[in-house]
Amino acid sequence: MYNDYSEMYKPLIEVKKGEFIKRKDSHSKVYQKGEYDRSAKAFWLHDWSDISHSILVKPNKLVYCNFEF
Repeated sequence: MYNDYSEMYKPLIEVKKGEFIKRKDSHSKVYQKGEYDRSAKAFWLHDWSDISHSILVKPNKLVYCNFEF
């Protein structure tokens, strides 16, 4: 579907708040980008299938975008 690597992966800082992402294309977990935590200098990613599970990810981390969900 996408031939260009840059269209599939983006740094987390370039992803809009509320957008669905995966950490890698082979992972099954889908996250939704949340707020920036200034004390941790990272963004919250909320697990879409488990509301009690969230992780902190640094802004420059490449994440997988542009997939059908």
